[in-house]
Amino acid sequence: MEPSPCRRGVLRPLGTSARRPAIVQSVSLILGLGLANKRSVGLFAAALVAGILLGAAIAVAFTVPDLWWQAQHQWATIAMTQGLNHKNGGLGHVGT
Repeated sequence: MEPSPCRRGVLRPLGTSARRPAIVQSVSLILGLGLANKRSVGLFAAALVAGILLGAAIAVAFTVPDLWWQAQHQWATIAMTQGLNHKNGGLGHVGT
């Protein structure tokens, strides 16, 4: 049995996992019922997505400068950690 054109066009690009379409359908059903009841559910969903995207942008903004500095200084933190690990005998001697 071949999937419907809607399912093939909308849900197929989201992934081949059998669980993912069920999640998308569940979220769609909940949002659809919520929007049928109150329009503010759509605003809540939009704010939720915007918050997730803003949080990801902030995380990237704080991580990129550190990675840039590390790359410019030959990954100094990794070298220091490896040196201390060698000096102290590895993880087995952390507390001594």
